Amino acid sequence: MSDKVLDRASVIDMSDVDVPGFLASLSDRYPHLQAARAASEAPLTTVHGFMRDHGMGFGYRLIEEFVRYHAFDAKHLQNDADTVTDQLLVQKVLVKLRGSERQRALLDSLLKACNGLQNTQALLRKLQADLDEYGSFQAMR
Repeated sequence: MSDKVLDRASVIDMSDVDVPGFLASLSDRYPHLQAARAASEAPLTTVHGFMRDHGMGFGYRLIEEFVRYHAFDAKHLQNDADTVTDQLLVQKVLVKLRGSERQRALLDSLLKACNGLQNTQALLRKLQADLDEYGSFQAMR
């Protein structure tokens, strides 16, 4: 970021995010999100843990958007929860991934943790292939 942007910004360190605690408070405040929370908690907690360990964690806004979209989909589109999780991981969470050989373990861990999520695994395999071929990877489109 440029100095001008940093002068006007409040930079917030999001490396210490309590995913389960935030999800509990979210469903306490909004009981209609209980099922969406249940569908989101395990994948969000797992993926956040791996990404946080590599300096790529995400914050509360993304977590809330993830849960709220799960609730929206369940009410209006009625896709199965794994399909929604798969879409959201690719579209909202994993777009943050970028790095070099130092992050190979992150890609490997995420690939194992996201077993069965076809789009997520396809993206992670593409990033691994980019890392193999170019020595770095970036998920942003």
